[in-house]
Amino acid sequence: MLIRFFEYDTQIALDEGEIKGNILTVTLPHSAVLFLRHHPSTPDTMKIRMVTPGGTAEYDIPVVKSQQYTLEEIFQKKLLPRTKQRQFQK
Repeated sequence: MLIRFFEYDTQIALDEGEIKGNILTVTLPHSAVLFLRHHPSTPDTMKIRMVTPGGTAEYDIPVVKSQQYTLEEIFQKKLLPRTKQRQFQK
């Protein structure tokens, strides 16, 4: 799953990247994973660590466990992206 997140995030970053002179600037998106079912061993976050010639960078991918929330709490806590919330609230 982490490999898919990395592929997805980097593709978005490349698609939205910007080249100025000899510098490529990419911004990784905010990602999250939604587990419809989970076990005690399901983590609260997943992490991607990148080791580059210039140093190490890492970022967390939050894990949302839907069984821990009611539908109302999911909207109150804004656990879904806003665009999706509007679609579900209609």
